[in-house]
Amino acid sequence: MTTDIQFIKLNNDFDAEPNAPETTIEVHGTDLSLNFFLNPFIWDNVEDGEKGKLTFLNVIKYRFGSANDEGFGRFRYYKYGLEFYDFYLVNNSDWRLSFPEDQIQIQKDFQDDNLNHYIFFFRDGTFECIASNVTELERIPPIKLEDQLKPFEKLTTVRVDYLEAYGLAPAIVEPSGDKFKIVWISGYNPEIGKWQHKPGDLINSNEIIPPTYQNNILIRK
Repeated sequence: MTTDIQFIKLNNDFDAEPNAPETTIEVHGTDLSLNFFLNPFIWDNVEDGEKGKLTFLNVIKYRFGSANDEGFGRFRYYKYGLEFYDFYLVNNSDWRLSFPEDQIQIQKDFQDDNLNHYIFFFRDGTFECIASNVTELERIPPIKLEDQLKPFEKLTTVRVDYLEAYGLAPAIVEPSGDKFKIVWISGYNPEIGKWQHKPGDLINSNEIIPPTYQNNILIRK
């Protein structure tokens, strides 16, 4: 007798950010953490920049790969009426026969009992995991701009992006009390007066977008 596969939706009170979830995976022994930005567009109780964390316990194997949002129609379980961006528990799964080849094996010797198959669809790919259980969603508040800037407060200068009426421009600023002093702005020409501010002006922290990537940081001793 064949038992039909069933999909139980688990994200009934949250969703992943639909545009740039920035999914990351961390493995700690046999446990795995899946981190991603939450969707603030359809949930009033989600702040912009808030993250979610799911921890899978006693993980046997996992993968993050196809299908993304464009290839969802070719996903092997698509015919079951799944919705993209959702998180599912797969009951009566055939994972022993159909788990994709791009898997990462964490445990080779394991008990084949009480294991669950989880699938989470993100815009940039699909996460699948075989594990004993998953914790409830842990919500991580967004990092405030002031806290993002703290690691750079003791530096002589830090390259950041400068926010003004004409868009974004690289700038070098240095802390000055509770404000930042502009040392240099890319493209500044006093004869044209393009920028809203000029070198030497003091600006507030909300006029700065802190660096995101290491190669965007320029330190001058």
